[in-house]
Amino acid sequence: MIYKIFLMVFVPSVFLLSAPVAQAAVLYKLTELGVFNNTLTSLHPIASRGIAINNNGQVVGSSDPNGCD
Repeated sequence: MIYKIFLMVFVPSVFLLSAPVAQAAVLYKLTELGVFNNTLTSLHPIASRGIAINNNGQVVGSSDPNGCD
């Protein structure tokens, strides 16, 4: 029971308080795993700009869709 409260309260609050790039990385990874569809990822202000995660779990790419930061 306590772990359910933890998952419902603590985890989302940490996600919302984390840096936007970290949020983008999490959304991309969950989309890649099939947990979310691309609609949720496209609504995120940074995740929708071409940032991706490489095989080592590092955030790569540009915050500018044209690649001109």
